[in-house]
Amino acid sequence: MSLVSRERAGSSETNAHWKEARPAGGAFRVSDRVIGTRVLGCVVLLDRATEQYLTLRDVAARIWELIAEGLTPGEIVDRLYDEYDVTREQLMADVTAQLKTWLHQRLIEPATANPEPSPRVIGPALICPAQESTVPERVRGMVVPPVIQCAFLILAFKMMLKVRGFTSTIDWIRSRVRAVPASTGAPIETVRAVQWPVAMAAALYPGRARCLEQSLVLYYLLRRQGIAIRHCQGVKPFPFQAHAWIEYRGEPINDVPEHAQQFARLPEQLP
Repeated sequence: MSLVSRERAGSSETNAHWKEARPAGGAFRVSDRVIGTRVLGCVVLLDRATEQYLTLRDVAARIWELIAEGLTPGEIVDRLYDEYDVTREQLMADVTAQLKTWLHQRLIEPATANPEPSPRVIGPALICPAQESTVPERVRGMVVPPVIQCAFLILAFKMMLKVRGFTSTIDWIRSRVRAVPASTGAPIETVRAVQWPVAMAAALYPGRARCLEQSLVLYYLLRRQGIAIRHCQGVKPFPFQAHAWIEYRGEPINDVPEHAQQFARLPEQLP
């Protein structure tokens, strides 16, 4: 049998093998609840519904990337067969088992005919400079909140994350800032002035105020006043650590650049 014939037969066998293991349809897509990034040869995922991180290495990371490309299970096996010195039968078994696991974890789902683009696509997040615009009146008369107000906001966001979950909390914030025009016209010293009471509230907070909650509070306070800031999240796998911070004009506001640069960025989720 020629190599071409053998490849075609193998692809047919793979699709037949997969028929009982998958729902109706061909390819799969990454669930809207999942975002991720490449870092140090790994793929790190964040399941926004469970707030859990998952690090994929080697073949698992490659399978995930091929799913993101829109390949069917048979096409994934074909691609891996060209890239790895493994028998097709072993690849069929490994791909099937991996996809079943991710389906059970709700990290992937059957692909629709025209899936809408979302921030789940793996890869370094594109960093777009904030557009200059007319400085809104609210920026000119910017309000620095008292420490007690920041403490209440930290408590509110902690409770919201615990009760409603990460995705619903992000959606709630997005709905309240989307219509607010944003500008980079405010001096960076003015923006940093809002960071100070948030940091003090976090330091005095009974218990632990995580970087995520502090950054969400700072983002909410600044973005509601028309400041074009960015909420950033990143990960590093060895040892694993997740981090959140705020940037204005490309400069961290509640972190130092040397620390923020250690983290591979996840796609942005807030405007």
